[in-house]
Amino acid sequence: LNAKLDELSHLTKQEYGTERPVTILRYFDNLYVQFRQSHRIINDVLVKRKYAALCQPLLKHCSNNVFQTETVWHTTYYILHSLWNYTEGSPALCLAVVEADFLPLLVHNLSKEQFISNMKTSQAVLTLFNCCISILHNLAQIPELKSNLQKQNCIETLKKLTLDTSHDFVRALAYLTLSYIITEDERSYLESAEQAIIFVLHALREAIVTKDRRYSGMRPFELCNGLSKLAVCDKNKPKIYSDSILLCIMNMLKQQNFEEQCSASTLVWSLCFDESIRLKCYDNKELKELLCTINETTSSDELRRVVSGCLWTIMGNITKKKASLPAPASQKHVMISYNHDAKILSQKIKEQLIRDGFLVWIDFENMHVNLLDAMAQAIEQATVIIMCITEKYKDSPSCRLEAEYAIQKNKKIVPLIAQPNWKPTGWLGIILGTK
Repeated sequence: LNAKLDELSHLTKQEYGTERPVTILRYFDNLYVQFRQSHRIINDVLVKRKYAALCQPLLKHCSNNVFQTETVWHTTYYILHSLWNYTEGSPALCLAVVEADFLPLLVHNLSKEQFISNMKTSQAVLTLFNCCISILHNLAQIPELKSNLQKQNCIETLKKLTLDTSHDFVRALAYLTLSYIITEDERSYLESAEQAIIFVLHALREAIVTKDRRYSGMRPFELCNGLSKLAVCDKNKPKIYSDSILLCIMNMLKQQNFEEQCSASTLVWSLCFDESIRLKCYDNKELKELLCTINETTSSDELRRVVSGCLWTIMGNITKKKASLPAPASQKHVMISYNHDAKILSQKIKEQLIRDGFLVWIDFENMHVNLLDAMAQAIEQATVIIMCITEKYKDSPSCRLEAEYAIQKNKKIVPLIAQPNWKPTGWLGIILGTK
């Protein structure tokens, strides 16, 4: 591996149009298939040896005329296909790709009118689009890279691709990628994703029955995560839910796989904020038993938090929970509700309130085994709840659960907008409009 990276680093510009880079790059592409169990080790080496930075000048050289010769196309293909594979599940390599200035090249390929018009008739052009948009999809799943993608005109480029009705994969990936990076003001655009949702649901059904649990390179948890992002738009929830998809979700819950169990639970949780879907899930005994088993047996605090939150929402326990005994005045506190992107600000607010003589409840100091019970009690005993709201707060099922329970308990809420140039809409906008 290191020897091949040395060869790649020693390529001269005079060799860019020859077969030598094709031979070297084919090695990296084949390596992914031949050593599936060693991907993490390979990725670490590729990041350390700056594989993305070594490939970028080559791709830039080819970008002016990708299909000029077979050699130029093969060079382009092996770079993009290898990065499609290696960026999957590797935040470090995703960051390296952005730092190597790949985004302008990817957007250039996806926005070229000549390519778009030829996508229907040319398999090579379609392959180019599949590679480029799949890399963008992998990058978009890294929250720290969201602004980078927005600045490179990715949103407008992807919107244009959602209008393509001839290639379901490209259109679906365009919507899924948009769901991670689109701004709050444009979120309603995702409500037109019905055909993409149909494709993703089909992909999920197929992925869970294949030997390698993949469909077109995508794993069940990736598909579920994408559906959860699309389900942030309440109008998409009924489009996503069906009895057959619930069977897929239960299949994932039965796997001894953290990513599948967590993504499946998150999707159910998000869907169950639609009351009609919640009632259907409530009537499904097997689903509730699976969630209860995971909640009782998992060693992961993160998975337990998601599963227990999902169960609370399905069971309606927040609504039906017996009223607690009134807390003594000396135990009343200020509660801080936040998403983790506002954790530093929340910590500063807590410290200032304590200096001012207030008793403060915040979750990272109260990490009980049953965090949801602790959260419910904290809301019930709060004199006031400070909500540090951001776009991620709005998208979080856990934060939505806290906010809706606070409203049910008629608590005083002080909303603090912790994200510049952002205005809450949707369910959060409605809640704040009532306070």
